[in-house]
Amino acid sequence: MADLETLIIAEGSEWETTVYDVRTLQAWSERSGPDRTGPPAFIFWHHSVSWCPVDDPAGQLAWLTQHIHSGTYGWPYQFACFPNAQRSIFYLNDVDSMRPHTAKHNHDSVAICAIGNYETTEPDGVPWQAYS
Repeated sequence: MADLETLIIAEGSEWETTVYDVRTLQAWSERSGPDRTGPPAFIFWHHSVSWCPVDDPAGQLAWLTQHIHSGTYGWPYQFACFPNAQRSIFYLNDVDSMRPHTAKHNHDSVAICAIGNYETTEPDGVPWQAYS
């Protein structure tokens, strides 16, 4: 993890969050078209009802890697966020024309997945399942 590029957001505050750039480690989602450029027009929040049993970033990265093929297209999001004390965010993918799935806005949007959000749906035993 030490050799990954990171970005610290809100450093020194109670909201401090570390973003780990893991795009170069592997193909996190199936490619579907050319990258688009420019800022996103929309940000879509999705959530996973999966459960990640670890709180440390290295364990979370291992968990993401282990479950990458559980979904149809891998991890079809730009970012995956873990709601733990360290507030970890993983930068998985750049934007392309079809995925991450953003409800007919794939060409101009960003998709972020919150891992382990049980407020809307309870976990059902499936290792990875996303809802939006």
